Amino acid sequence: MPIPEQTGTRKNETPVPTSLPVIRPRVAGLDVGSAQHWVCGPATRADGKPSVRLFGTTTDQLTELADWLAPHGVESVAMESTSVYGIPIYELLEARGIEVLLVNARQLHNGPLLWR
Repeated sequence: MPIPEQTGTRKNETPVPTSLPVIRPRVAGLDVGSAQHWVCGPATRADGKPSVRLFGTTTDQLTELADWLAPHGVESVAMESTSVYGIPIYELLEARGIEVLLVNARQLHNGPLLWR
């Protein structure tokens, strides 16, 4: 019995993107902690890696954090905070006109990975 020819094989003619399109270029990520805050800004360093800084939690250090975001033109911040430690930085950034989105890290972890 002869083997039938394969029909209907699909060729992937659509090129696979090497990176995702930038939708909102002026955003930052903020991981809030009791003793320190990690901030990933929108600008990249000369070596192509994202710009990440560590800030403390005193009023002066929070002001320094907001001052660091301002020259980068940050319009919104996605902030992960599991306790009340995020309230002062939320209020400071909001007073400066920066949109602050409080996100749940557990939900982000379980969501689809778009950045692979």
